[in-house]
Amino acid sequence: MQCSWLRVVSNLTMVMSAVGGCEAAQLSGRVQAEDARPLTSVTVIYSRRGTYPPGTSYRNITRVRPLPGQEPFTRTFRPGPDGTFVLTNLLEGEYTVCASAEVPYLSSCKWQPVQGALLRSSSDVVTLPPIMLRPGAVIRVQIDTAGHAVSAVHDRGGPQFNIGVLMPNGGYAAAELVSSTAGTREFRVVVPFEAAGRLMIGSRQFELSLAAPPPGVSLVAETPSTSHLPFTLGRGESERAIALRILRRR
Repeated sequence: MQCSWLRVVSNLTMVMSAVGGCEAAQLSGRVQAEDARPLTSVTVIYSRRGTYPPGTSYRNITRVRPLPGQEPFTRTFRPGPDGTFVLTNLLEGEYTVCASAEVPYLSSCKWQPVQGALLRSSSDVVTLPPIMLRPGAVIRVQIDTAGHAVSAVHDRGGPQFNIGVLMPNGGYAAAELVSSTAGTREFRVVVPFEAAGRLMIGSRQFELSLAAPPPGVSLVAETPSTSHLPFTLGRGESERAIALRILRRR
């Protein structure tokens, strides 16, 4: 029997309603801070893995179509004011759920184990453990662009600046552009407290340097267009500001 699906989105919940009498499974949960307070401006991200024909491997998965009705997808929504959410009328399959909030909370999609749920039948009703978002340390990167023409938008070739944090375990978090003026760009990324890693800095168009670096501190070249700056956040350090400047256009 084939089902047609209608997606309804509101500020409180996302409900996927089946048209035509099809039953489906349900996931529910709650997003909260470490002290159990509900958080505002939270985005919940849930995904369903695709199911592929037998014999499909990691190497050839990009060339194989998933089984009909078992295609992968990712969707986002806002939970209710109390942090709760209910996803109803879900198809069977393997799901992952995570959440991100405004600074200074760490995204559970990057820094915590992502919650998973396997819905084996159309009658499964699963309540996930609370997704707890912990505060983190903010790393701000300001680029002095005075005297250099910097586009206000990203072109099709990619962003002019690639900023992010690479941790020793291979985890990577890209910084977000939070402000842009005629003379400066500011990026921001949130990492765990007392973290150690490398701040990755790249640009296709400009050569960058540290502005007024401390003695003995410099950018370490990775590739012709990418450098990194090792960092370690001290105990109790909740914010680190790093100033860069454009040396020249490549």
